[in-house]
Amino acid sequence: MSEPREHADAIRVLIVEDHPVVAEGLSSLLEDYPDLTVAAIAGSVADAIATAERVQFDVAMVDFHLPDGTGADAADGIRASCPSAAIVFLSADDSDKRLLTAIESGASSYLLKSASGDEIVESIRAAAAGRNLIPAGAIADALARDREIAREHSRQAEVLSSLTPREKEILALMAEGADNRAVARQLHISYATVRTHVRSILTKLGARSQLDAVAKASQLGFHGLHQRFTRLQRAFCRLWGSLTKEGLITSGGKRRLRCARAPRPGWVPSSPPPRLQRGRRAAPAGRACRNRRQPDSCRNMCSQTAG
Repeated sequence: MSEPREHADAIRVLIVEDHPVVAEGLSSLLEDYPDLTVAAIAGSVADAIATAERVQFDVAMVDFHLPDGTGADAADGIRASCPSAAIVFLSADDSDKRLLTAIESGASSYLLKSASGDEIVESIRAAAAGRNLIPAGAIADALARDREIAREHSRQAEVLSSLTPREKEILALMAEGADNRAVARQLHISYATVRTHVRSILTKLGARSQLDAVAKASQLGFHGLHQRFTRLQRAFCRLWGSLTKEGLITSGGKRRLRCARAPRPGWVPSSPPPRLQRGRRAAPAGRACRNRRQPDSCRNMCSQTAG
């Protein structure tokens, strides 16, 4: 352990911690050592930056999770005001991502909140002496794991991107518990088409069943609710299917010739001119009329032509 300094040359420590109980505990711990003194206590990133501009200190002990940012944000602001200050991170997060972020911020040490008082004091003394307590092996291992995670995320993204938009829709419905026939009804496609898409999904995901496909897609980060149509689009699809089923719209999207709405009260249809009725021409004189659908009007047309 480092030799304690005389009280006149005590290491001045800035504590950046948003939990008052933890901050008071650290302050009480440091007061028991004559070579350590608490310069100030800050509870947020903004407070830490403002304090660093008006208070002199040697080491900043920073919590990584703060109300208005991260410990890295606080470290950047502290270094801007006091470039010579050493940074010691104290956090409950032991992930490689947080450790690498602390290293990028120029931290001399990264401690967990489960560390003992002796470890905290030794880290502060080492940081004030310009030593780095983060082993090179730990840094290399964290970098290797981070690269492996990045490669895995890239592979997962490639697998999900290989799915077509229709396959993602079907997979989302499968995740909601719909079987093939229910999927066919909701998407207005045939049952055979759904089976073809399901086989393609199983192949791309390397799954042996639909349940296995849903589980693997969830592990890859597939969020079915975000891949589905919006509520308005689904409502439009249901309306379109109903209109098609009722015969109001043909499969090609053209309206039927008959009107889909009831006539207004008191409305009386006007009979078109004889030559425009149904596009039929009057029968020549002396020839029998074969229009059985409208015999009266046809006879009038024939009589007018004959006359």
